[in-house]
Amino acid sequence: MKTIYTLFIVCFLNSFNLESQTFIQKADFPGGIKWNNISFTIGDNIYTGGGLDTSTFKLDLWEYNTSSNVWTQKADLPSKLSLETSCELNGNAYVGLAWDGTKALKDWWQYNAGTDIWTKKADFPGKPRYSASSYAWNNEIYIIGGADYDTASNTGNTFNDIWKYNPGNDNWIKLDTFPGASRQSAYSLISNKKLYIGFGGTADLGSIYSDMFSYDLENKTWKSLASFPSLPSEPSGLVNFAGIYNNNIILIDIDWAVSAPNDYNNIYVYDINQDEWTIYKMANPSPWRVLGFGEVVGNKGYLGSGYDYEFDVWYNDTWEIDLAKVATAVENQFPEYADIKLNSTTRNIHIELPEKLWEHSQLLIQTIDGKILKHYALGNVTDIDLSIFPVGPYIWSIKKEEVLIKSGRVIRM
Repeated sequence: MKTIYTLFIVCFLNSFNLESQTFIQKADFPGGIKWNNISFTIGDNIYTGGGLDTSTFKLDLWEYNTSSNVWTQKADLPSKLSLETSCELNGNAYVGLAWDGTKALKDWWQYNAGTDIWTKKADFPGKPRYSASSYAWNNEIYIIGGADYDTASNTGNTFNDIWKYNPGNDNWIKLDTFPGASRQSAYSLISNKKLYIGFGGTADLGSIYSDMFSYDLENKTWKSLASFPSLPSEPSGLVNFAGIYNNNIILIDIDWAVSAPNDYNNIYVYDINQDEWTIYKMANPSPWRVLGFGEVVGNKGYLGSGYDYEFDVWYNDTWEIDLAKVATAVENQFPEYADIKLNSTTRNIHIELPEKLWEHSQLLIQTIDGKILKHYALGNVTDIDLSIFPVGPYIWSIKKEEVLIKSGRVIRM
């Protein structure tokens, strides 16, 4: 039985510049620097606002027309909203379950872009929360997880409950629970009648996650997918931008809680069909940030605003991303990585390397938390006997001259 979750990690010795048309800087956000801002998409327009300039909560809302590259100010938000939960359904946005600076909220609002009017809807009946995940399906909205935080005691809680909201009767119903750990700020995407959700962290971000799940929206079944292995340099993280194109999930501006700034500007691609990850080193030409906006319109992604806490910089820029080119451009520049062959059973790993990678390559067997158990020198063809290790999951990593090339998880049975 083959039990392996593959992760391709492509690390470049030099920075790689994507084609000029892959990332395009667009008109700056006119509302000034902003982070923790809300965002949602209605049709071809992106809406963002609220949040904080640096420390002051704002109520402004702005519409970005992706066709004309023009920003227009709209009606102010009905209350202080940051770290919000939002979802578009049938031309309206539903926004709430946010943070107002002192507490989590139960508020739930509808925004009608045609009339530019906010309408109060039924409060969320569960515990107040912020940064829950959401998706729309069959004319209903689903909410997963989220967090609450007590500023007085400096403690927080995260949730893994799932709720359904029906806009037709303005009613909430509690459903089952999410199969992973309770969390906030997990990203969620829908493709081919499946929900993909993962990453995120605890309320205080003391623990952050790298696992991922799919949910069959028709058959209502959960499946665990290939996690991003918890390596010492890149333990796990939160995602500022997540998009999907041609069965590839594309993650940009990830907060990996790492110390080296050159780890921030990677682009992470998950191949749904192959259950494999690819990481493109230093491939994002836009400045790294967290807690900005990230939205998708058609085959284009848009990101902007946010905060770089490594260098204490706030942003008001806007970037357009060609998702098709991002998914293929760097991969095509390094064809030798596609020639790496790794087959695994529950007792053996068989590795074949292309000639360019023969010298100074090694394989590491690690525990799930990143502790190195054994090193192996690699050549053209190498077989690793896993029977010397106790039964359980392990991380394997291939390095070329200390640069991580490929990594994944194998279960020894």
